[in-house]
Amino acid sequence: MARNLDRLKDLVPHILHRLPVKSLVRFRGVHKSWSDLIKDPNFIFDHLQTLNQINMDNYGFCFLVKRIWPADPLFLVGKDFVHALGFHQAATLDFLDIVFKHRSYPGSFQMYGPLNGVYYIHKKPSLLINPSMREFRFVPETPPFPENLIAIRHNGFGFDHRTDDYKVVCITSFFIGEDMLRRVHVYALSCNYWRNVDCPFPSCVHIQCQPLSDTFVHGASHWWACDGDGELVLAFDMLDEMFQVIRFPKPEVKSCNNFPGNVAKFKEFLAVILCPEYVTEKQFDIWVMLEYGKKESWIKLFTIGPIAGVQKPLAFWKDGIVFGDNSGGMVLYDTQTEMKESFEFRIEPLMATAYMESVVSLRRDIDDIVPELRFDTIQIERFQRPQLFSLVSFR
Repeated sequence: MARNLDRLKDLVPHILHRLPVKSLVRFRGVHKSWSDLIKDPNFIFDHLQTLNQINMDNYGFCFLVKRIWPADPLFLVGKDFVHALGFHQAATLDFLDIVFKHRSYPGSFQMYGPLNGVYYIHKKPSLLINPSMREFRFVPETPPFPENLIAIRHNGFGFDHRTDDYKVVCITSFFIGEDMLRRVHVYALSCNYWRNVDCPFPSCVHIQCQPLSDTFVHGASHWWACDGDGELVLAFDMLDEMFQVIRFPKPEVKSCNNFPGNVAKFKEFLAVILCPEYVTEKQFDIWVMLEYGKKESWIKLFTIGPIAGVQKPLAFWKDGIVFGDNSGGMVLYDTQTEMKESFEFRIEPLMATAYMESVVSLRRDIDDIVPELRFDTIQIERFQRPQLFSLVSFR
């Protein structure tokens, strides 16, 4: 009997590795040894790799998708939704609805990640969220700048493996006369506040557009940018908190405006998706950097198209790219078979990123934990500082 029990104990981790997060959260109450195992960093990493490979192979929940539902014809009042979405599972549309009520144009909503199952949602208020654990945490507002100045902000989301900490970087650009000034602030989950980072910003570099949701590669967040010498990728290292300029091959791009680039992560590589604007049938060139930081290692991996009916790339997934199409849906293009597969739902996506489950908790040394609150009834103004909540309602 004792030998059988020992064998059973050895099997427990292998069984738990394959279970969804929802089950693991419940099983933490079975026994203290199970709870300790599920919270162990090595188990968290192994579970992350095993479970998400199973979900990817089985076409489980594939993406978190941002969409907008306008509440009135004038589009002045609306709601932003984030859905966990699969190819053929209608139930996923009700699995996760994080609703923001606002009275401004909803397009300012940005979604970043995943990093170990954790996402950063930039809005007012901004959040760090693990949807599979049903936990989120408010991120404080960035430090204010002078009210008479118009500011442009670009964000990045990353992970510092040395300190096991999640970070958000905010680059604020504004003009004083003819001079452009920049402030760089970094938020860390461990300390829960923004701090000014006194690091030199590359001169004459202008960030051109918001990247795709997942741009964290080789310990850095990335943006498509340009300067007087041409197009480039701007990187911010989350460990050393320094900027780096990564040059892009000059002959391939003639203008930032005519050939906008989308920076993204393709598998474990830094990638750039190029596509000319204002054409009916678009052609997408996908470039990857095989050896991070070395300009000569850029290669054009493949070209998609000309392809009709698609608007813009949304995310990479496995060996394909997900596009938003002209009819308000999503299309997965498989680069190996050159086949297209449409999602069964028409949800007018604006952003999409891979859905990743994990048992990573956003709980840190916080005294004020407020469980079992409906997200859509929380009065944000009541709280003097960001807190963490357990989500029980996703509608």
